[in-house]
Amino acid sequence: MSLLQLHGLVPGETTQLTLPVGHRLLPCGPIGALVSPIANAAMFENPVPEELARWVAHHNSILLAYCASRPVLPMAIGSVFSSTEAVKERVQEDCTAHLQNLAVLKDMLEFTVQLHVTADQTSPAPKVHDGRAFLKARKVQRDRRQNLASDQLQMARNVLQELDSFSVQVTQAKTPKPSRVLDCAVLIRKTYLPQLRQLARTLHLPSTNLGLDLEVSGPWPPYSYDPKPARAGEAVHGH
Repeated sequence: MSLLQLHGLVPGETTQLTLPVGHRLLPCGPIGALVSPIANAAMFENPVPEELARWVAHHNSILLAYCASRPVLPMAIGSVFSSTEAVKERVQEDCTAHLQNLAVLKDMLEFTVQLHVTADQTSPAPKVHDGRAFLKARKVQRDRRQNLASDQLQMARNVLQELDSFSVQVTQAKTPKPSRVLDCAVLIRKTYLPQLRQLARTLHLPSTNLGLDLEVSGPWPPYSYDPKPARAGEAVHGH
């Protein structure tokens, strides 16, 4: 059976893009559905990592292409349907909610903000021949590492505090890599883009001095957005 992956939703007036290849913009009343055929349905039942990674990249490339100039509501990678009729029926069932979410996302941008640990800033323990001096040097080195780790965590808290001051939503990664003291997705209104850029400029040098690399990337498809009608009201609180 031929299956369709539903990648995301866009406003109905959206025009189909030529790239990425292999996708289709399916009209669903006032909403457009971004779909593409699944050649190997068993990919989701018995996933091969390389094959699944290629499909995830394809999914992301479609959403990324459209979110550059219009609101996009991403769907989960497992949103698979048996036919175009099934896609249309499912999308139109929640048409009002989808339109509300697209209206919210019209003025939103998503970025990732990460603090990477680049190097150990502590000095190596000096070479000593006296046992007591050696233990003292080791303690000094250990204290320096602990102080540095504490300062790095404080920098992460400072960045989060700054982000919270102008972001609609800040979502931290559930399982950040050990080499990152901060890994989060932020949703901001487009009018707050200058504040995000200023944060990156202001905190770049202090982060570098602590052996950290502050990386702000995007805009990305709004994967962190919670697709519920209630967010249409929540998204305007105080911003």
